[in-house]
Amino acid sequence: MKVQTALLVFLWGGLAARGGETPKELIGDWKMSQGTGSSYRDARTGSHSSPNINNYVYRIEPNGAYQHATMLSSSLYNCTMQILGFEIGALTVEGPKLTFEDQGATITSKDSCRKEWNYQKAGRLSRQTFTWRVERENTGTVLILRWPDGRQDRYYKQTAGQ
Repeated sequence: MKVQTALLVFLWGGLAARGGETPKELIGDWKMSQGTGSSYRDARTGSHSSPNINNYVYRIEPNGAYQHATMLSSSLYNCTMQILGFEIGALTVEGPKLTFEDQGATITSKDSCRKEWNYQKAGRLSRQTFTWRVERENTGTVLILRWPDGRQDRYYKQTAGQ
């Protein structure tokens, strides 16, 4: 586990954009959350489980390096399962096209009821191309990533303290 983490830190230091300079409007931290955020309350003990929610975060640097973190959390009664994904890589911007190319990845699984589902391993490296745009909404600045099949993901710009 420590070797994989050290490798990701080493790779992160040497990443740079391949398509030239990163547009200023892309630089920063972006977050997308999905799910109900609901949790289970144990009537006997009064304790609450972790919420059912999925969080996705991109950190995009001026040199085109990025980090992408994913947390999927699901709870039912006294059992909570979390999948944590982490990728680092370099992005390329060519007009309306934005490509994320992973250069390191890990997956960590945590399960409070099944020990065999607790592990950390190398993740699968991928290359994803989106059509992108940045818009302003009442709730803030949003990065819209459009998948080739037309689906859209909406990542909200994070400010200090969020």
